[in-house]
Amino acid sequence: GVTGVTSGNLAAINSALNSASVNGAATDTTPEIQTLVDAYKAILASADGTAGNTATALTGAQYTAIGVTGVSGTAAPGNVLNLLNSAVDAKPADGVDTVPELQTLANAAAAVLAAAAGGTPPTLEQLLTIGIVGVTPANLAAIQQAIAATPDDGTGVDTQTELQSIANKASPYAAALDAISTAAQANSATATAPSLAVYSAANVTGVTADNLASINSALNSAPVTAALADTQAEVQAIVDAYKAILTSADGTPGNTATALTGAQYASVGVTGISALAAPGNALSLLNSAVDAQPGTAVDSVPELQAMADAAAHVMAAAGGSPADIATLTRADLSALGITGVTDSNLASVLAAIAAVSPDTGVDTLSKLQAIVSNAPNLTSAVALNTIQAAAEANSATLTTPAQSVYEATGVV
Repeated sequence: GVTGVTSGNLAAINSALNSASVNGAATDTTPEIQTLVDAYKAILASADGTAGNTATALTGAQYTAIGVTGVSGTAAPGNVLNLLNSAVDAKPADGVDTVPELQTLANAAAAVLAAAAGGTPPTLEQLLTIGIVGVTPANLAAIQQAIAATPDDGTGVDTQTELQSIANKASPYAAALDAISTAAQANSATATAPSLAVYSAANVTGVTADNLASINSALNSAPVTAALADTQAEVQAIVDAYKAILTSADGTPGNTATALTGAQYASVGVTGISALAAPGNALSLLNSAVDAQPGTAVDSVPELQAMADAAAHVMAAAGGSPADIATLTRADLSALGITGVTDSNLASVLAAIAAVSPDTGVDTLSKLQAIVSNAPNLTSAVALNTIQAAAEANSATLTTPAQSVYEATGVV
């Protein structure tokens, strides 16, 4: 009493009977067998070799009915069934007329969607199974990286057309990433190379004529090597980090909504800064200083590194030993944007910084500037502490403690 079985589809339907999940219990009534036949007929009808012309999308239940596992529900943007249907639709019927062929195709579709979400990349054979042309061992890695760079929800790879487009762009994509990683390894980037076009070909967004030189400066920093700039995600992290830094540096203190992190500075090649900004740490002071600067003052990694080093020297000098204090220079304070420091008052400034709390006394630009501005008027207690520290450490020189320190004690 089963209808629809013909000499043209008999072998396919009998292939379904041979699938592991179609057992006796699933085929012991005429309605069950009819469901199986109807399901395979729908699949074969879809597979006419012309993509995108199937009027009614195949369902997970239809694939399940013939013994294909791993697909369920209905086709929707970003799911495995959507990609599987797209691939079946583009194939001729003899490409899907056995359940093993369909199972291989379903597994390949699942691998692509998993890779888009950060999983194991699909193999060369899986991409070819889906019907992607032009995939070779030479460009496979580039295609795999491009798939990984698509949205995690799978909407960028849920049709055969989208996957083919990714494959078509693989050669420029691979070449672009190679140019970026090579520049990072050799520190050979310039203000204009790698170019905007290269970043675009690598699927990296957010690079503009205004920030290109800064981003390329990051490639020239010693910590940013080829290994840290040879995938789209890694390069995008560099770009996003520098964009955040430049956005913060708008010349208006205290208006950055989200504090920059140590990871963001590390992404662009700045060393010595880590974790999150907190009261009393160098990152807090660095962020405060960056926030007050115009973008032109932080648009190269060497400028940022000088500021990071300066912030670390200030934090060490606050309440620190004479050796710690000696690491802090007038150039450091200038790099942070501190004004009013001169050769004549530097000793007083250093003494004042050494006398404050290492926890919270110098962790913002405004606090540090206030200390510097008041430094020429050292209190007697601060001056005495400075002289005492030098005596205990035997660290006095011909010029430190300075004359101003002695005068502040009332010694004449």
